[in-house]
Amino acid sequence: MCKICGGITCNEHGQRDPAVPEFVCVLCDIALLNHSAGGGGDGGQPSSSSRFASWEQFLERQPSYPQDWLAEGLYQWTNEPGLLIEYVGPDPAAQKLLAAAAALGSLLEIPPEHLPQRVALMLGFGPQLLL
Repeated sequence: MCKICGGITCNEHGQRDPAVPEFVCVLCDIALLNHSAGGGGDGGQPSSSSRFASWEQFLERQPSYPQDWLAEGLYQWTNEPGLLIEYVGPDPAAQKLLAAAAALGSLLEIPPEHLPQRVALMLGFGPQLLL
């Protein structure tokens, strides 16, 4: 059961984070990446100990995600600097964290209603789908 949202998840969609020793689901990982990139207002604020300081820290704390497709997804998003700047400004660390959230949401085909609004909008889902 996810420590943050209480959702029941399988080993494919959740894992234990060694820095926060409770089980965390993929939806909460995406939300934490969004919050870590400076996002807010999408379902409460995670504690500072559960936030990610960088993309590298996310990879270190969540090693069970396939590194190759995460890197590919991140690469695709970091080739969209205008879009990332629009959502998080010029901070490269925040851009990588938000790109990672978008990559996870896209690669795992998470429905837009389960994504933070900013991530869903980045993935091209219009506001009408998010209501």
